[in-house]
Amino acid sequence: MHKYESVPANQFSVFARREGDSTAYAQVLATDAPTNHALSAWKWNYPVGHGEYAALYPKSWFHYKTAEMPVELTVEQFSPILPNNYKETSYPIAIYNWTAVNPGTTEVTVSLMFSWTNMVGWFRGTGRDFSQANNLQNMNSVRTEQVSGGVMKGIVFDRLRKGAVQEDWDGQFAIAAIESLGCRSAMSRRSCRPATVLMSGSI
Repeated sequence: MHKYESVPANQFSVFARREGDSTAYAQVLATDAPTNHALSAWKWNYPVGHGEYAALYPKSWFHYKTAEMPVELTVEQFSPILPNNYKETSYPIAIYNWTAVNPGTTEVTVSLMFSWTNMVGWFRGTGRDFSQANNLQNMNSVRTEQVSGGVMKGIVFDRLRKGAVQEDWDGQFAIAAIESLGCRSAMSRRSCRPATVLMSGSI
């Protein structure tokens, strides 16, 4: 079911600093700010108009570029489509591939952060918002797993329960990424792919 309510903590943010600079650029990649002043220490209000969006189902892309940010960022997001496999294709999975481009000649340190609230139990009600959310005894656990592409590290959002899942709204969320030592490039217009993030759920 769809909920017409934003969750402020569910965001991508960027940190970037040119070599030799005494200050850094830190920004939530959202063009608005929480109406209830939540997370007020975060820098909100990414400038409207400083990005480009494109979509070709099942993928979409967003390009971030501002004069203040020392890199250009592009995120490719998609939900996998598996031919002749309706069951797995219907799973709520999203993959975000990030690419950073350094348009200058000075080395830039770039970090991306994906934050997410443990929302297990939030979809219990059928209303438009989360007023009927049930998030008692929610818990998070860190997981590490060796996969073909390297080491995957992530967080499983769950809750304490007496037995197996019985209700549609009572499942798990998870976010994960392949461990990366990063990439280095000081040359003009060189790019690297610092992060691929997997978001999945079983609600």
